[in-house]
Amino acid sequence: MFLTGFDAPTLNTLFVDKNLRFHGLMQAFSRTNRIYDATKTFGNIVTFRDLERSTIDAITLFGDKNTKNVGVRKELC
Repeated sequence: MFLTGFDAPTLNTLFVDKNLRFHGLMQAFSRTNRIYDATKTFGNIVTFRDLERSTIDAITLFGDKNTKNVGVRKELC
């Protein structure tokens, strides 16, 4: 998986089948959140692993108490 030095502004959906944690998880997930134009206002992440705890831990570590508008949906579980 390309994590550093990789730029794909049109990337819409990231499929993850690897256990990721902390910096690696945030860096991989962030590949989809670059707003490209009116047709790409957000990104999607589909995981085939249980990354809920790792995601919470990473957001807690790298976010702060003023972090707002973090959206995590589990509707396809």
